Amino acid sequence: MKRLIFIFLSLIIVGRSSSQVATVNFSGTTKIVPGSGNRITVSVKNTQKLDIVKTRTPWLVTMIYKGSTQAGQAFNKTVDLGNILGAGKTQNYVFTIEGPTLPGEYDVDIVLKRGSDVESNVEKVSFVVSASYEVSISPKVTSYSIDRGRTRWIDLKFNIVNTGNTAWPEGKYSLDFVAVSSPGGASSTDRKVFDHDPREVEFWDIEPGGSAEFEIPQFAPPYSEGSYSFRVTLLLNGKAFDAEGNGKTVTLKIDVK
Repeated sequence: MKRLIFIFLSLIIVGRSSSQVATVNFSGTTKIVPGSGNRITVSVKNTQKLDIVKTRTPWLVTMIYKGSTQAGQAFNKTVDLGNILGAGKTQNYVFTIEGPTLPGEYDVDIVLKRGSDVESNVEKVSFVVSASYEVSISPKVTSYSIDRGRTRWIDLKFNIVNTGNTAWPEGKYSLDFVAVSSPGGASSTDRKVFDHDPREVEFWDIEPGGSAEFEIPQFAPPYSEGSYSFRVTLLLNGKAFDAEGNGKTVTLKIDVK
């Protein structure tokens, strides 16, 4: 008889511990704007016939990031359930998330917790930060003085800026040149000076607003005086980087002594 009572009580305890007192639901957009505050609204319904009231152990609507990236930690958030959620009632709770700048999908569980216990269903959501790359390319020096017969090399320097709101992917970056125009009296050799890939490579993963200097330290200059225009394109792993603003025509002035 004692054994039957023990089993009965055990079943009651297990039943209570595994029961859900509420359901959580997310039905908004999964698109996250990087670098900005995003409002995420979650509804919680009390499925009991009793009110859920504030206790010493807090009731928290909780977002739990399931991935491993540091950027995804932005989704680890809680909102207090409040003083009371009436029986059968539904209430909305708003999270404000600073959108990660790293593009990708972020898997998140949304639950109602009391202390460490999950008291609701698990609402699984994949939030998405879309890649939107932007770049600014500008020469740091626009005029060079060449000593004919003595100047073998010039240092070409370009300032590369991530003007977008998402971080660039890590990879091998280089610059490609295509000649656009040259002085009327330029030799055939000089007309082709800015019509090739310098092949220098930098390893970057620039954050929004970040910049880097791209230097080509031994560039053989033209020896015909005048202005040379050429198109500069940023390459990622040997291919044109798909970024707004990529591909810019610049002009350098060459003075020959």
